[in-house]
Amino acid sequence: MLTSGHPHPASSLYYFPPSRALSILKFRQLEEKYQSLAVSNQSEEDEPDSFAERAENYYRKRPQLLSLLQDIYYRYLSLADRYTQSLLKPQKLHRRSLSQISTLQSDFDDVDAADPDSDPPDSDAESSLSFQCPPPPLPHFLPASQNAEALVAELVARSVENEILQHEIMVLDRNQSESTRKIELQRSLLEVLESERLVLLSENARLGTRAVAIAEENEGLAAEVGYMRRTAEELARCVMKLREDHRVCMLGRKIQELQAQIYALEKRNRDCYEVMARREEEKAELVRGVCLELEKVKAENKKLREEAAAAAATRGGGKASRKWWVRAWSLDWALCGSHVRKVV
Repeated sequence: MLTSGHPHPASSLYYFPPSRALSILKFRQLEEKYQSLAVSNQSEEDEPDSFAERAENYYRKRPQLLSLLQDIYYRYLSLADRYTQSLLKPQKLHRRSLSQISTLQSDFDDVDAADPDSDPPDSDAESSLSFQCPPPPLPHFLPASQNAEALVAELVARSVENEILQHEIMVLDRNQSESTRKIELQRSLLEVLESERLVLLSENARLGTRAVAIAEENEGLAAEVGYMRRTAEELARCVMKLREDHRVCMLGRKIQELQAQIYALEKRNRDCYEVMARREEEKAELVRGVCLELEKVKAENKKLREEAAAAAATRGGGKASRKWWVRAWSLDWALCGSHVRKVV
């Protein structure tokens, strides 16, 4: 078989070509993303109850889900491309293997001619041959030993490729199941969101009708407020008018009271004036009476003087006439004083 120091690519199940290793690495990255999403989903013990919490959870996970779906889509495109290439590959590989077999046959013939007991071909050549694709059944003109070795290498390469393809199919099936489950979850989430959208639309319509009713009620209340404002202004004017009327009434009453007081004062003044006039008239009458009395007293005094003088002349006594004169004089003043006291 192969005697080189390097291991044959088909001799180990853990060896993968670079393109397949890259694809497996991508699958592992997809699995890691899905596992991170699954762990984050399992970490949430309580499911959100409200629409806002569900929407927030959805929009928080939406970039990761979109990235995972984008990777799955790109992987699907690459697999479709590889599948198309695999369908077109057998014809190309058949032509390539025929050319390689012809070159190897010429090399083997040269080596056999040079050294019939030499070792089999180099392992690098076989590894490159097995890495490209196992060749179709060798033609009948190859030697029997080389034909057996090529068949064994082809079987090993086919088994390794089958295992790799089975692993890829398992990974793809798992990813497809996960993606279908996620799609179902997204569909259920979309259905929930659609139902909530319909509920919100009905709620929005109900709120719209309620808002219209509230707007109409607000307009009615605004008209009523305007009417109440006008009524309040009219009532304020009426109150001001009533206050003015009350003031006018109070002023009228005060004026009437003042007029009554003035009338009473005028009446009292008139009465006082009449009393004073009567008193003045009485005083004037008293003064006139006193004057008349004084005139009478003076006349009597004069008469008495004359009589006294005549008596004195006849009698000749001076002292007696003087006493009589003093007596008459005192009597005159006494009468005048009594009248004056009565008047006062």
